Amino acid sequence: MKDDFTTYNQKYMISNLDINFSNNVNFVIVDNFNEFVDSQFVFENTPINNTIYINKNYFDKNKSFIYMKLKDLIQNYQFEEITLSSSLLITEDILIEISKNKHIKKINLGSNNDKYILTNYDFQILNNNLNIEKIYTYGIEEQLCGMDDERIGYDSSEEIFLNYTYYELINANLIFIDSYVEEKQICNIKYIQKDCDIIIDYKLCKNADEIVDIIINLGYKVTLTNFELNNKYKNSKYYGKVFIETDIETIDLADYIRVDNILETSLNDIKKSNLSPLEKYICVYNMTKKFKEYKMLPEQIENENPLMSRSPYKTFFNEYFVCTGYMYMLKMLCAKLGFSVKEISCSNIYDSEKSHSIIAVTINDSKYGLNAIFYSDPTWDNDLHNDLYNFVLISPCERKIMQYEYSTPYKLLESNSEVEFANEFLTNPNSIIDLIELLKSLDEKFIIYLKNKYQLGEEISIEEIYGNREVIYEIYNYIKDNNKEIDINTLIMAISEVKKFSYYNLTDEELNKEMEETILFNSMRHDNLLPNIKNKFKEFMNGRNIKSN
Repeated sequence: MKDDFTTYNQKYMISNLDINFSNNVNFVIVDNFNEFVDSQFVFENTPINNTIYINKNYFDKNKSFIYMKLKDLIQNYQFEEITLSSSLLITEDILIEISKNKHIKKINLGSNNDKYILTNYDFQILNNNLNIEKIYTYGIEEQLCGMDDERIGYDSSEEIFLNYTYYELINANLIFIDSYVEEKQICNIKYIQKDCDIIIDYKLCKNADEIVDIIINLGYKVTLTNFELNNKYKNSKYYGKVFIETDIETIDLADYIRVDNILETSLNDIKKSNLSPLEKYICVYNMTKKFKEYKMLPEQIENENPLMSRSPYKTFFNEYFVCTGYMYMLKMLCAKLGFSVKEISCSNIYDSEKSHSIIAVTINDSKYGLNAIFYSDPTWDNDLHNDLYNFVLISPCERKIMQYEYSTPYKLLESNSEVEFANEFLTNPNSIIDLIELLKSLDEKFIIYLKNKYQLGEEISIEEIYGNREVIYEIYNYIKDNNKEIDINTLIMAISEVKKFSYYNLTDEELNKEMEETILFNSMRHDNLLPNIKNKFKEFMNGRNIKSN
């Protein structure tokens, strides 16, 4: 005997699907029944429709039975509208039964929580029923797009993959994935076109590894930004399919790993050493400045791919560097040792087409009492035979004197007085935003401190700062504290420790001789270019001579 319900707006536990319906029916699978925890089915009767809730646990164990009962129900169905809210119920056999029923005129497939995309195959099954006037779904397969069939209805504004609608997904030339992809949306990756560029922000997409596997299994290629290499990607199955976006170019994962292995091997002894942060920095500075010969004149490289002397993934296998090559190599080595660094492009004040590349680095070393931001420029210390340190660590305000022909976007950082800071800020208020962006890379803790203390927004705006004198003074005092020239005795002591580490079998006498040659050559180099560091080395030499007398 079939159950018969006439009371509206109530839910009833039922033992099977032998029901007398009084209206259109919606079938839906639910994960749990709050009201009827142990039930197999729940029936709800409303003036608009009847709903059959199917327990997910029961469905998983009794799929064949439920499919059979659902087919029986559809065969005897006498209403004009039917809804299958759960995609698990949308099978070929079920759709065939719907296509045979002459009463059904309207079909709803899927729900907001379980988005179903109408495939061409399923549509052709339903198309056999000429009585069907409308098929509502949450999107349509690409093959149906050009059909322009008025019977097919779907919400074109519905976002089915992150912030992409179905139409945007199938027509996009670029898909950017910068957040976690929910399980219910992962299945829609298949609607991305094969020639579409897919870029994933590896840090922001928390399930990036899962998404990468799905994408390459579908035969697509994918580019990763903000990538952090782990053992998973050392499998060759990813080569030629996964590409890494670096600071200067996009490269195949295999090339990325090859260079990463070179860097890791070169840093292995340094990482295991007891060197202090300053000493470790001098080590990687030395590795960079002595790695390849510097060539400056454009005519020497005009017939060559510019990346060959600039990108770390090309320069390792080339004969020489230009400044960009030194800068990126030093930046990558520093990052692997945990230094906070930022690349800086300097413009030539005499020739706008010329530029120069350096890095800014934060050195925090309790052994030498250092905690400050420095500029560093291995290009001008490039010498394959002599050991130069003229530009190893330059305070920001000192850089203006030593490299006066170049200008950086961070003039506030380079201020050496309150007046100079104020003049720069008042002349160019947005310069403080440039400075904050730089400090996000060099000292994120300070930026977080500013935001918390002065209740600044996530993206600090000029409006928040301009009228707040306390914030401006806080930033100025920070800059003043960070504009510290490195003491020549500190530098020479650290260089000596690095030489002992690099040439561990040197005797004390050999080490002293090596240091004297290094100091002497640095004190004599570039008389017209390096008044500050040159004079420091000379002062040190004079001091040694005075003491020896």
